[in-house]
Amino acid sequence: MTSDRKRLALEVAALLVVVALIVVFATRDRGRSDRHVNFRFMMGTVVSVTVLTPDQDAGPAAIEAAFHEVARVESLTTRYSQDSEVARLNARTGGYAGEPVSPEVAHVVARSLAVADASSGAFDITVAPLVELWTFPEGDYSLPDPSAISSALERVDWSSVRVDTSAGTLTVPPGTELDLAGVAKGYAVDRGVAALENLGIGTGVVDAGGDVGFVGTPPDAAGWRVGIKHPRGEGLVGVLLLDLSLIHI
Repeated sequence: MTSDRKRLALEVAALLVVVALIVVFATRDRGRSDRHVNFRFMMGTVVSVTVLTPDQDAGPAAIEAAFHEVARVESLTTRYSQDSEVARLNARTGGYAGEPVSPEVAHVVARSLAVADASSGAFDITVAPLVELWTFPEGDYSLPDPSAISSALERVDWSSVRVDTSAGTLTVPPGTELDLAGVAKGYAVDRGVAALENLGIGTGVVDAGGDVGFVGTPPDAAGWRVGIKHPRGEGLVGVLLLDLSLIHI
């Protein structure tokens, strides 16, 4: 990562921390002292974990467990570490058929392919060649050459990927690379929430740069208030009140 990209990442991280702090302090129950929160830079964003528990030892332990799950998912799915499972698969440029993969990678790929099918390919986990074209070298912010884009598009096709979750195998044609960035943070949040629940936390939040998961309900409230940011402008387009007791997945 270049120095400019590092500086941009730090600026974004700082902004997200400030936003997260504003949300936390605006919604906290000021009469209680059992709130625990921590922030870490993971998965290319700021991840925060907040729990409410009167047990002063259980709170930090639960937060660590949630962070551990996020880090574990990142170690499986990131393209930016040579040791991750996805990076090792992408290194096999000649493709592979019936390759054994971990149950979690198989699950995430299967869910991603289902979303790709439902969206007619608008969501596509084989976009890695295109993503690489927008990784600008230091000082060069020109758009990729159209011929390079056309060449990369020849290697982008979610329908060419096959996964068997029962057998735990994956089939990918030559030249195809997986990019799970569009789904991995959400899955990591799910695992972080599960970690909190497994440790008996009754109220908590895991936030990975906008991918948010909740445990229980906030104190003295009917549900979680979630703001939906305007996709093309400033402010919010609306606020949702989520009652998790009514949600069944």
